[in-house]
Amino acid sequence: MWPFRKRHLPLESFPVNEDWAIAIGERDGKRTFIRIHLGAKPYAGHPGLPYCLSVIVPFLFPDEEGMPDEDEKEVLDDIEDSLREILGPAARGFMVVIATANGAREFLLYTRDAEAANAAIAVTRKCSGEREIQSEILHDPKWVAYKHFT
Repeated sequence: MWPFRKRHLPLESFPVNEDWAIAIGERDGKRTFIRIHLGAKPYAGHPGLPYCLSVIVPFLFPDEEGMPDEDEKEVLDDIEDSLREILGPAARGFMVVIATANGAREFLLYTRDAEAANAAIAVTRKCSGEREIQSEILHDPKWVAYKHFT
């Protein structure tokens, strides 16, 4: 038996606002903007964050390219800030990807447990007004969803 185990970084040191990259592309003939938290790479597969939460917020009035208007950008920013606030204390979870395309914005987060994920869903619904939020919680201890973007 190998005598060494992988040491994981403490979740309290997760670089919340550092090392984000932007990818711009096209999907179905329309613009796509993806923000990827490259600073999360050393934490991928961390046993303290085994749950992947996907929250999709549809736009009420997307433009012809499927992007939000200025009013919706404010709502989306509020949702993003609220997600960070609800998960930030005690390192309950972290945002790792934000994708904007085809009339919606998807937030991809990793959380400690389903309770933290459900708290994030609740705050999103509260901030989203009349939008019909879609969400999914998956047990993804290897961070397959995140690695799809990196």
